[in-house]
Amino acid sequence: AKKGKNCSDEVIALIKTKYKKESGIVYCLSRKECDTFAAQMKENGIKALSYHAGHADNKRSEIQGRWISEEIQVVCATIAFGMGIDKPNVRFVIHAVLPKSIEGYYQESGRAGRDGANADCILFYNYADVYRIRKMVEQDNPNPNVLRTHMDNLFKMVSFCENKTDCRRQLQLNYFGEIYDRQQCVANKATSCDNCRCKDDFNMFDATEDAKQITKAVRDIVQSRSCNLTMVMLTDIFKGCDLKKLREAGLTKHPLYGRGRSWNRGDIERLLHYMVLKEYLQENMHITVNDFVCVYVKIGQNAAELMTKKDTKVIIPMRSSNTTTAVATVTAVPQAINGALLELQEKCYKELMEIIKGIAGALDISASSVMNMIAVRAMSQSLPDSAEAMLKIPHVTKANFEKYGKALLDITQKYAAEKHALMADEHEAIDNEEDEDDTWSSVSTSTNKYKSVAGKKRKAKSNYQSANKKFKKTGTSTAKAKAKPTAKAKATAKVKSIAGTTANESKGP
Repeated sequence: AKKGKNCSDEVIALIKTKYKKESGIVYCLSRKECDTFAAQMKENGIKALSYHAGHADNKRSEIQGRWISEEIQVVCATIAFGMGIDKPNVRFVIHAVLPKSIEGYYQESGRAGRDGANADCILFYNYADVYRIRKMVEQDNPNPNVLRTHMDNLFKMVSFCENKTDCRRQLQLNYFGEIYDRQQCVANKATSCDNCRCKDDFNMFDATEDAKQITKAVRDIVQSRSCNLTMVMLTDIFKGCDLKKLREAGLTKHPLYGRGRSWNRGDIERLLHYMVLKEYLQENMHITVNDFVCVYVKIGQNAAELMTKKDTKVIIPMRSSNTTTAVATVTAVPQAINGALLELQEKCYKELMEIIKGIAGALDISASSVMNMIAVRAMSQSLPDSAEAMLKIPHVTKANFEKYGKALLDITQKYAAEKHALMADEHEAIDNEEDEDDTWSSVSTSTNKYKSVAGKKRKAKSNYQSANKKFKKTGTSTAKAKAKPTAKAKATAKVKSIAGTTANESKGP
């Protein structure tokens, strides 16, 4: 879940560590938020620009073009961004705010990984976003029918985020009438959603009696007018928090006080949000003269159904008592690969892009019209040294190779030669390390033999010398064990695409 009101620090840290050189989108709620996010990213060394309806048409086109040609890494945008854009190598889509509907989230998250490679879709969820969105919707749509439709869509999105047990992909696709087998998500841990990865962390719990007691408490407190009841205050009462405001209002003597003392606060909030979604409780929003939002809890229109119908149950996911509180994360950051080779590939990529941008500028066309961006990235990684090897790269056709490919081949051939020289040096270094290990092994063996003979002559020291013998052997095997992974790490040049199009904190398909 999103920590506090602003998750910009978490988003920036994520981009700088996991997506350092990858292209992506960060969706924000307002124009001001887009500008703020982009400014903070620039301060932290991330090439980012904001994109929203506040910019002129030519400005938006310029930002879009710079992002597609990878002059900038991240676009901080409202939902106005992304329609009709075909950029295949988007490695991450981050929602810094709750989307307004499942349809919108599905469409926005679907802009990641269109090249078929793994990509991440991450949603930072905070229930407080509901109030922000609701305020915007109510101010823009006075029509009650339109308002109701927007709120229904929003509550469906909240329900999606609050769900801790069902597969995210299955939830989305079932919403659109499609059938999806959860085992497909579970099967691949690298691309599974957060719920499938953490499916054993939560158990379904029957909270019907607790919900009834909460409903009674809300009725009693509101009728007595002892205070304006907020969701936070209701959580504190159920949890049994020792707070001055509760003591002054006499709420520490209420039967509900402390009923959920053993509960995790997140589970209490999940129960209350569920009751709002089911309309057992209702949140009335008031906007003050200073434009602040105040939300007070009252009895909902379906409260009577909960209190009178025996077949009405309130079942919520509750964190297992034997698990620790943990934020569901996307797939792990790839293991460190050969730094020199990675640097070489990045230099090649930059040089290729410079040539492509030069050609595009001369012909007054987009960079992607010169060469597919996926193909350019593949060139920089595989470093083809012949026309035949270049033509094997996906999206490189004979036609565009004849037009532009030869200039690009000259660059990849140069870096391919540097790669071969680099790998030769590494293999030589590995051989030297192995020779040193063999020398140490023979010295260690002869020393152990000597100590063994000495042990036969002087039995009083046999235990000490036997321990020495074991130590020497252990040291030898450890040295070899260390040498092998080092050799493997140096000989391996593998760039790993990360995380399937998943939800995380909540992820899309």
